[in-house]
Amino acid sequence: MASLLPLLLLLCLQSPLTTSLTLSVADYGAIGDGRCYDTSAIQSAIDACAAAGGGRVVFPSGGNYLTKTLNLRSGVILRLERGSRILGGTRRGDLSGGAALHLVRCDGTTIRDVQIKGDWDTPNNDGIDVEDSNNTLIERVRIDTGDDAICPKSSTGPVVNLVARDCWIRTKSSAIKLGSASWFDFKNFLFDNITVVDSHRGLALQIRDGGSVNNITFSNINISTRYYDPSWWGRAEPIYVTTCLRDRTSKSGAISDLLFINISAVSENGVFLSGSSGAPLHDLRFINVNLTYKRWTNYSGGLFDYRPGCRGLVRHGTAGVMVEHVNGLVMENVKMKWVEESGLKGWDDPMEFMPDSVTGLALNGVTSYVEWL
Repeated sequence: MASLLPLLLLLCLQSPLTTSLTLSVADYGAIGDGRCYDTSAIQSAIDACAAAGGGRVVFPSGGNYLTKTLNLRSGVILRLERGSRILGGTRRGDLSGGAALHLVRCDGTTIRDVQIKGDWDTPNNDGIDVEDSNNTLIERVRIDTGDDAICPKSSTGPVVNLVARDCWIRTKSSAIKLGSASWFDFKNFLFDNITVVDSHRGLALQIRDGGSVNNITFSNINISTRYYDPSWWGRAEPIYVTTCLRDRTSKSGAISDLLFINISAVSENGVFLSGSSGAPLHDLRFINVNLTYKRWTNYSGGLFDYRPGCRGLVRHGTAGVMVEHVNGLVMENVKMKWVEESGLKGWDDPMEFMPDSVTGLALNGVTSYVEWL
């Protein structure tokens, strides 16, 4: 399939496909020249397919289908033939939100073989938001956008059973982020075989609203994170796990049972594990993790980034792994390497533990060394 450019789709696949019906958007008047809006034709094809019991809506090859926001109905699959693209309109009001693909209260959705290209200078420009939706599969997806790439959100209900695998991500924000909205629980997620390049954060859990996180696995992931302007949330952390209050009206959430296995990262900053006094992190495991630290941008380091809310930006020395308010941390076969030629000014310790806030620590085969070039 070809590129999918900025576009908001509300995907609600709440019933299995029960018909072999296939409709072409061209039969409903879509031109596909990239200049005339095809919104009405595409939506008409989607609505007709849903009314007939579901099926496939096909975008013929070679077309560039310009559109405003679309609503995808239950049981409808969009299929882009080779060489076709869906283009999101660029006029104010063309799109009613910040995600190219936005799942809202959906069940059993599959997103496969799609490319998403967003504007790198636009905030709130997410790739895929999975909001209050369950049993979701994301695979063989390529995302290049300015804000969070894959972002589960729990606004009105829990998010359970999410699998994202075989993906490539580049973003000025978080490649994977739980918690732009976190009022309800996140449970049973697997992120596997993912490549993250030139991103501001890699794997991020940012719980601020009282929901809990449990049973999340990150496996076979390669990460490259770097500094961007501090006006963007994130300070190049390859792994970022936090709980704290978004504001005075928020409740403390909880994070437990996280597994990071077979992870490799090259980053300008360290891993950041920060619970809070009312909501410590529980039972985190790091197995076969290789962390390489070096500098290659000119942005200043020496900042802890708790945003949004909490303590904001805090000046502090940089550690390979910073740990505070954690009960249960296992690290096995974890290697930390500093590249001296790139400049290590501002780096302090390989691991930093905030006093009286860390219990249940187990280290086995943890090494740290400097590579002189």
